[in-house]
Amino acid sequence: MSNLFSYTTLKKIAYILPFIILALAGLEHTSQASISHFYNYLAQQAKRNLHKETTDRAKKIERYQTALKWTQLAIAYQPHSHRLHYRAGHLYRYLASLQLQRKKKQDARKKSEHHFSLALANNPIWGHAWSSIAWAKSRLAGHFSAAQHSFMMANKLAPNELVTQYNLVRLAYKRWPQLDIAMQSYVQSMVNKLFARELNHPEKLFKLTVRYKRKGEMRRLIAHSKKVRYMNWLVTYARTHGEKDPPWYRHTKPTLDML
Repeated sequence: MSNLFSYTTLKKIAYILPFIILALAGLEHTSQASISHFYNYLAQQAKRNLHKETTDRAKKIERYQTALKWTQLAIAYQPHSHRLHYRAGHLYRYLASLQLQRKKKQDARKKSEHHFSLALANNPIWGHAWSSIAWAKSRLAGHFSAAQHSFMMANKLAPNELVTQYNLVRLAYKRWPQLDIAMQSYVQSMVNKLFARELNHPEKLFKLTVRYKRKGEMRRLIAHSKKVRYMNWLVTYARTHGEKDPPWYRHTKPTLDML
């Protein structure tokens, strides 16, 4: 199909497609769904271009805006599709990270939160959407408390989702002194679960460990001496895979005194 209809050709007929389908189809609902699927296909094709390597920030932004244009057209014909809103939310989220101007960055973050909210409105028990809106709220408001409820809902609906737990812990430690005792205990239990469950993914634990040590929070992160062997094991794994020694490692077996 790629030989017959290139991405450029599909873009050219995209604007006249609604009129073609409406003229041929008898049912309005079927017509709208067909148009939406076509624009969704164009959005997916545009999204593939996002993964092409480039160091040009302007080109990256242009690619995200193109993918958003087709996604928005698909949403116009299927406004209740939670997956389309979810995709648009993430596209705006990544677009925000590329913007240098504060106003444009905040505007993209607001639109990201808006689409995640619409995704939740159409599917309120979707754990991934709760996790995404929690992240969007925290970035928009600049503090963890705005996202606290959403993160807890995400963890409740998807208790085995690593990304949700990782983001919850990551954001909580940025505002640790501002959290109440109950929330600190909740986050601490989440950290223990991360260490206990993710032993098959040591590279993730290594990054988690180094990240919080740099923030000066490892003393609180590591609550029991049994975590020491995890840290030692992480350093060994990192060395064998070409990683540099973390800053808290001094060529001796790690101890809690080093934290």
